[in-house]
Amino acid sequence: MMQLHIVYMGALPEGEYSPSSHHLTMLQEVVESSSLENILVRSYKRSFNGFAAKLTDNERQKLSNMKGVVSCFPSRTLQLHTTRSWDFMGFNESISRKRNVESNIIVGVIDTGIWPESDSFSDEGFGPLPKKWKGACRGGKNFTCNNKLIGARYYSAIAPISSTRDEDGHGSHTASTAAGNHVNDASFFGLAKGTARGGVPSARIAAYRVCNDFGCGNADILSAFDDAIADGVDLITISIGAEEAIEFNEDPIAIGAFHAMAKGILTVNSAGNSGPEASSVSSVAPWLFSVAASTTDRLIVDNIILGNGKKVQGMSINSFSLHGKKLPLVRGKEILVGNLDYSRDCTTNDAEFCLDGCLDSSKVKGKIVLCDGGDSYQAGVARKSGAAGSILKNDESDYVPVVSFPTSTVRSREYNAILSYKNSTKNPEAEILKSEAITDSAAPVVIGFSSRGPNPLIPEILKPDINAPGVHILAAYSPIGRISADYNDKRSAKYKILSGTSMSGPHVAGVAAYVKSFHPDWSPSAIKSAIMTTAWTMDPSKNRDAEFAYGSGHINPLEAITPGLVYEALKPDYIKLLCSMGLSDKVITSISGDNSTCPKGSNKESPMDLNYPSMSAKIKLNTPFKITFNRTVTNVGLSNSIYKAKVSGPQNVIVKVEPPILSFKALNEKKSFIVTVSGSPGEHFLSSSLVWSDGKHIQDTDYSPRDTDVHGSHTASTAAGGVPSATIAVYKWEVRLQCNILEIPIAIGAFHAMQKGILTSTSAGNTGPGKRTLVNFSPWSLTVGAGTIDRRFVSKGVAVNIFNLENKMYPLVYGGDVPNTRKGFQPSYSRLNSVNGTLVKGKIVFCVKLNDGSGPFFANATGIIMQGVYSDYALTYPLPATYVGFDVGGEVFNTPTATISKSEEGKDSFAPYVVSFSSRGPNPTTTDILKLMSNHDPTWSPAAIKSAVMTTANVMSSENNTEAEFAYGQVTIVVALQLLMELYGILTILHLLLASTYEASVIASPEIKINVVPSVLPFKFKGEKLSFVVKVGGMTNRTLVSSSLEWKDRVHQPALHYDLREFKTCEQDLEVYVELLIYLLLSISNCLDIIGNADKVQVTDGAIPVRQFAYGCTMQTPLN
Repeated sequence: MMQLHIVYMGALPEGEYSPSSHHLTMLQEVVESSSLENILVRSYKRSFNGFAAKLTDNERQKLSNMKGVVSCFPSRTLQLHTTRSWDFMGFNESISRKRNVESNIIVGVIDTGIWPESDSFSDEGFGPLPKKWKGACRGGKNFTCNNKLIGARYYSAIAPISSTRDEDGHGSHTASTAAGNHVNDASFFGLAKGTARGGVPSARIAAYRVCNDFGCGNADILSAFDDAIADGVDLITISIGAEEAIEFNEDPIAIGAFHAMAKGILTVNSAGNSGPEASSVSSVAPWLFSVAASTTDRLIVDNIILGNGKKVQGMSINSFSLHGKKLPLVRGKEILVGNLDYSRDCTTNDAEFCLDGCLDSSKVKGKIVLCDGGDSYQAGVARKSGAAGSILKNDESDYVPVVSFPTSTVRSREYNAILSYKNSTKNPEAEILKSEAITDSAAPVVIGFSSRGPNPLIPEILKPDINAPGVHILAAYSPIGRISADYNDKRSAKYKILSGTSMSGPHVAGVAAYVKSFHPDWSPSAIKSAIMTTAWTMDPSKNRDAEFAYGSGHINPLEAITPGLVYEALKPDYIKLLCSMGLSDKVITSISGDNSTCPKGSNKESPMDLNYPSMSAKIKLNTPFKITFNRTVTNVGLSNSIYKAKVSGPQNVIVKVEPPILSFKALNEKKSFIVTVSGSPGEHFLSSSLVWSDGKHIQDTDYSPRDTDVHGSHTASTAAGGVPSATIAVYKWEVRLQCNILEIPIAIGAFHAMQKGILTSTSAGNTGPGKRTLVNFSPWSLTVGAGTIDRRFVSKGVAVNIFNLENKMYPLVYGGDVPNTRKGFQPSYSRLNSVNGTLVKGKIVFCVKLNDGSGPFFANATGIIMQGVYSDYALTYPLPATYVGFDVGGEVFNTPTATISKSEEGKDSFAPYVVSFSSRGPNPTTTDILKLMSNHDPTWSPAAIKSAVMTTANVMSSENNTEAEFAYGQVTIVVALQLLMELYGILTILHLLLASTYEASVIASPEIKINVVPSVLPFKFKGEKLSFVVKVGGMTNRTLVSSSLEWKDRVHQPALHYDLREFKTCEQDLEVYVELLIYLLLSISNCLDIIGNADKVQVTDGAIPVRQFAYGCTMQTPLN
């Protein structure tokens, strides 16, 4: 009997090797049948070596003994993990658990009820009920609890309900996600088949039904909280909420959760499904654990195959198959029903949107109908009208619907492509495939419908708190629950795929229960803190609203049990917060449920001082701010430990932590610290991070490409600003400067990139204007110096000063006269902590060195004036500031008062010139290649692109750039002339146009003679290569001589440049440097060929050493 086997052969051999041929040869030697047709299923030949083939046992045995075969084994069908979300978070079935403790945890689920007969709630293998359980099983008629589902209650304040039995499916889904059993072979009609499980499968469940067809009544919700707390649950998950935030004293979930918190019970609540609108989050109370919804790496798609064979990717949860049959394709407007047939009048537009009663059944039967909008409801209309399938256009939602017959939802671009195909053929047809799961490499991303912050009631409390998987989650369902929006869909399912923050909340509840199994004595806020501070940092480039979308980050279950430090808040802390909001004693009593009143003076405190695991504040745009947060952490890690603070944030924000080091000597010891955040926001949203680490426990660790420095965001937007239609891929890393080119990761990476046809553009460095200061100098990369543009910022000096003192004069003090004697810094520099806050408050500080302005800013000074060598670039500061030269500084120093003007944009008529900080050559390492130095033709090599950029650069003025090519570069031959000498350069040029003739044009100083042989290059076809020799000679007493060579064809002017310069180094009076750069549109694949094949230099009269200059390229101009 033949069976599919995998033959694994290890890594691919080096050198010439044809995997497919080798695999066929091996099979020919062992296969007993005469034909290999359909035997070889797949050759593995891209990343490793092997193949899949249908073999008998005898053939398998023979292959196993062949040379080169590592293993040969049957190909088994592996199960896709249904609750993929847990594995996606690294929370797999093999993790360490305390099952005996976990079995004593009771999860209360307030929802639509539960289906007790579901395998997810079977009590097989469970022991007796926990002794602490005080609840009851009052599930109603024909409802039975067990040792897994230990409690059930239902409430009927707004409508008659006779059972806790789940008629909707929502409650069963959330309960099984949090604490459901392991169930093998669970699927939704074959989709996502695998093992379903909850976060804590050994935990017990108590179900409280508060919802019916009319909704979920506030009275019933409060009743459920009341019972659940008294019954003895350990935590509560409630995936219910209003469409918008409700004042705490009127919000039954906030009130119930407050009571639960007071009894040591954490309440996990879904953030809401009203996103992506700002402030749409409805779960905002600080004692609630509010959860947003994000994607996992499993994406369910539904492909469409058009009659021309083209595949279009759509989205839907479609369990139906057309079995390879293509059906006629029609538009809704083409099958408009006759008005006489129905009581309603239908327009063409109504039919185009597939509205109920507007499709002609006789015209749509057996066909796939295109609908210009809608969701699964429109699909139901099409099905009701007799269509065999439907394709829906939907740009409004990222929600993927469950459909009642073959249907796929597409965006406008795909929809228009389908229409284009339909209009191009007489008999358009298509097939809608059954949905399938593919990998989503972009995950996790917060889904659009997930409600966003900021917190509409207390902006100082960041909401949502965290995000967790909430998209395409398969879990238990009610067999009598609706499958789709189509009321005529009569299917029944035990497990169903759902999306929503209702699905993300139970994930966090499961993790919270897992944490509690390791730390039974932790308070609700400690558990919440542990989960928040160990979350994965999310990528804001994929999540437009950043922390307002995902909170502290993506839940990371395994790390949550060892947070090291926790931020704990108890009932008195929450009372104090409510008092700081101005709530009356009466309201406080209403929320707390006891006689709590506001402590004296609490109305003067800020909600920012609640000991919360995140910090948030509302500030005014373009207005300087200074905010202080007070926090206390509890040591739950090692008894003796030292934690150090690490802060990151945008450049225009300064974050200071005092003290920056926390030393603990015992468990549960508490330490307090103060965080001061200041700056001037030029954006509507600013984000920073604080990490406490002892080397073992790291909180808020940034493992994502999130740009906490803003440097990467700036460079990415600048690069893609030149090609706005281009896409961007971001890679975050830390650079360590090395001296050896083979030890520089940029050089190594760029070399391998070049081999694959990828050009690497690198910055020259910011350590100029000294010579040999380049930090990126490999010959295969494009190294770029920094030049000015014709705009400069001035503020009676140089600075980007966004503050306006409105010409008001302030006292001027010298930093050296107002020292902070406790810190011991040089006060004349006015660095951080160096000036006395009492003496500089309300004054402008004068200092004698350029700095970041943090010293005067934190000392509450009004502004800062810095003096030094005149700067040709401007910086930004957190307070009014300017930087002046010594000439102006001398006058200012003797002035008793001063003001600082807001910066203005001025015209720089000298631009472009290389700015002083830009690193200079010569190249310090590769002494034979000139350094400092597109989308024209996708076939060009990196060297060709680099050459094109360099040879078309604008020639810069050496008068404005004293270091000339050392600063800005040229495509040059640079020679230091001492005696009569000759220089030969044999260069190969690749022709990129049709037939044309180039003539050499030489512009030389009188004492320089340049001969080009041949002086005419006649090209006959594109891609042709021609070589020439450059001979340079002469004698001069000058230290710097410049000449140029250009190739002209009357179309491209100039084609290339050469400059000849002499200079004296500081090491030797007359050391001669000769450099030759060959990147002149070369069609070669690596830099070694450039150096080895194209570079030939001869020097006469004294064996002058050959060394390299490291110039920058001149100002870049776009290709024509």
